[in-house]
Amino acid sequence: MGKYTKMPLREKEILCQNTYTNEILRSADYLHEYEKYALVGMWDIPPSCYTNFRDALFHFRKMCSSSEEHEIMQQVFAVKEHLGRARTDARIVILLMYAKVAELLLKREDIGKELKVKIRILLHKMKNVSMTNRIQGMMMADVIINHYSDDEISEIVREFLDLIQSECMEPFEEIRNELGQKGEKIISL
Repeated sequence: MGKYTKMPLREKEILCQNTYTNEILRSADYLHEYEKYALVGMWDIPPSCYTNFRDALFHFRKMCSSSEEHEIMQQVFAVKEHLGRARTDARIVILLMYAKVAELLLKREDIGKELKVKIRILLHKMKNVSMTNRIQGMMMADVIINHYSDDEISEIVREFLDLIQSECMEPFEEIRNELGQKGEKIISL
């Protein structure tokens, strides 16, 4: 029978508090922010975001009830993995939705050349982040090609929405409503 090392109670308490604060609460805040971005476009973030968040809470509960060090560390890893998936799914869907809107805005005749240049720059940023995230997802090792934080992604989306609000809200609303009326599914995971 293997020898199991119990984690000291104080060390476990600190690990649980840090995991809850730095992972679970932070991820909940980002998911809430992504929900707001989706709401502007009248879309939803995918259900996988919620199921992964729920699964992370399951692993957190299991972590808190364990005493063996190896089991606790496995559960911490599982919490981080599920929360990472939840944020990635939400991030990619939001970026791809707004990239679709940007592409449709670029095709419109009522959008000026200067505005199209600004939209194109933001479109390339959104597509670059999406591509990088997809490549990261295919990597088996912890090799980081180019990492974008949730804050950097939020900045790109805010920049796009600020541009829309200040310069082309009416065309944006037309595209958003047209996509909604067609029932077009922009992206599925």
